[in-house]
Amino acid sequence: MILTDVIVVEPEKLGGDIVKETKKILKEKYLGKIIRGKGFCRKIKDFKVIEPKIGNGSGNLEIKVQFKCLLFNTFRGEQLEGTIT
Repeated sequence: MILTDVIVVEPEKLGGDIVKETKKILKEKYLGKIIRGKGFCRKIKDFKVIEPKIGNGSGNLEIKVQFKCLLFNTFRGEQLEGTIT
């Protein structure tokens, strides 16, 4: 599923690699979490910056990103079989 979000990078983190920092924040926000109405985010790929801008008065870098999220979702009444290790 293709998702779009605005990732906020704080000014003190702007000295390093912005792309790595943005990916890190994106993974912390979505990876391994349930996205309401969509499912459980298993993997993030094809990350793309749409529009970066500086926030008014905050100095934060607000980056609009688009990314593909591999989701896992069960259907009502579906039974799963597996082994827990």
